[in-house]
Amino acid sequence: MLSIQTLGTMTKDKVAYYTELAATGYYTEAEEPAGQYFGKLASVLNLDQKAVTQEDLLELAKGFDTKGKALVANAGDEHRMGIDLTFSAPKSVSVCFGLAGTELRTAIQKAHESAVKAALTYAEQNFIQVRHGFEDNQQRRMINTGNALFALFEHGSSRSNDPLLHTHAVLLNFSQVKNGEFRCLEAPDLFNYKKALGALYRAELANQLEALGLKTEADEEFFKVTKVPDELCKLFSKRSNEIHDLLQEGGFTRANAKLKQNAALFTRQAKTHQSRETLYKNWAVEAEQISTWKPEQAFTKDRNQNKVDTEKLLESLTEKKSLFTYPDFLEQVFIHFQHAGLSSREAEEFAKATLESKAIRRIQHPQAGICYTTEQQYQLEMSFYKEMTEYLDRWRTAHARCPAFLPAWL
Repeated sequence: MLSIQTLGTMTKDKVAYYTELAATGYYTEAEEPAGQYFGKLASVLNLDQKAVTQEDLLELAKGFDTKGKALVANAGDEHRMGIDLTFSAPKSVSVCFGLAGTELRTAIQKAHESAVKAALTYAEQNFIQVRHGFEDNQQRRMINTGNALFALFEHGSSRSNDPLLHTHAVLLNFSQVKNGEFRCLEAPDLFNYKKALGALYRAELANQLEALGLKTEADEEFFKVTKVPDELCKLFSKRSNEIHDLLQEGGFTRANAKLKQNAALFTRQAKTHQSRETLYKNWAVEAEQISTWKPEQAFTKDRNQNKVDTEKLLESLTEKKSLFTYPDFLEQVFIHFQHAGLSSREAEEFAKATLESKAIRRIQHPQAGICYTTEQQYQLEMSFYKEMTEYLDRWRTAHARCPAFLPAWL
């Protein structure tokens, strides 16, 4: 899944949350670099070969480069730091990661990293914007720059110290326009396309895991690794169980996302940091109490058929409403490709071709703007409209001799 959070103005505590954990080597058996830079601006700012340090991130978070030169007009303590995009692997993947041997664990980490970077590349190409023009100019508009700087920090556990493979991608609050200047970000589309980006990440992750030999299967709009016991997933979901129990006590049997978020904040406790080596040993001991299953048992020769049911995909778009937006469309495409174990690149190509095909109609909605519907749904709606108008015509004809009984709207 993907969660997105704005970080507000820079503070040392916010930066330390990302850098201090990595700097202690907490996330691996041995010491590990603090993090890595990603995005086109990494090379522009000569950061592509550097590990993230607390000193450098403090400067970047304030809108300066790592040498202290201001990049944006409002650089300083009041500059907004940026946005945290957190990509979390499905619980079954994290269970495999936590209980696997070194070789498989490393392969799962690489698959996760590749999926995160695929999603960030798509976001960088399509959703990174700045404002163009002067404050008093009515023609002032947002433009796509196609470049960004992310600081990536991989974490391996939850606040309850359960296996939870996830990456914090800190998007720094600046981008470069064609004349070489840097400007602060405008990122409404990151939030508008949040579900689509999360589905893209999962599609790429499922594809990478399939390539390793781990079979995946649909789990509603998500996926899971086949053969991972449910009892292990439940065992290593202490935070989710805690939130669920709190909501149950409050009588909320069907909580929405906002309620779950509030419950998560209410039950949040400070994390006790342990080395990954210690965590791996603890997880193995915990798992052995209820199951003898090992991640190596998830390997299979029975691979997914790597086929997407286009008809089923199109039907899902209008299952609950007649019109859908482009973010809705992308989300469903990535979800279906995730279930088929196909790559995010293949999903992108399919989305482009399908949107240009006769299977999809573009609609200009008076309030919502540009929307879409399927050709099948359009023809169905038109048949309803035709039947209704024909019925009204017959009704008018039948009551023409008694105009007093005709409603005003007829």
